[in-house]
Amino acid sequence: MNDQNPLSRIIGRYKITYERGVTQEKDLIKHDDFERIIKPLQSRIYDLELVKRDKEAGELKRLLMLMFGEHWFTDESPIYKAKETGILILPESQGGGAVCIVEKID
Repeated sequence: MNDQNPLSRIIGRYKITYERGVTQEKDLIKHDDFERIIKPLQSRIYDLELVKRDKEAGELKRLLMLMFGEHWFTDESPIYKAKETGILILPESQGGGAVCIVEKID
């Protein structure tokens, strides 16, 4: 998707429109990348910040941003499933089900 950034792991860019007209743009990533790359790096960032190694933590944050962008969702997330069903299914504590449109824009 991103020819200028060789580190990008983004599959595509999507616009999510919720039933009250609110829209978001997010990047689609693989769930496996979330498990194998994002979670361990976030854990490492947390550990570095605990010991005040902010420069190293900042470098890892920038790496994550280059690879995955600022706002993303995975190919196993409720947003991804809503792409087919038109309904975002969340636990009641997070608002329950909501009608939405998920469109690929890039």
